Amino acid sequence: MFYDRNEVSGWAEEAVHFNVANGLIVGSNGLLRPNDTITRAECATVVLRLLQNGGLIDIRTQA
Repeated sequence: MFYDRNEVSGWAEEAVHFNVANGLIVGSNGLLRPNDTITRAECATVVLRLLQNGGLIDIRTQA
């Protein structure tokens, strides 16, 4: 899993596990960085994945 998983606060563990298991959060270089501030780009990526996984939008890339 992630090298810094022990840094996730107890109250957030279930939510983090859910989001990782459902591909909403993937981390970077084996790290979640749970104590860092999320960037706008990271937030937008999570929202996009949430909408895609929920079937609310369908974005297809063109070859």
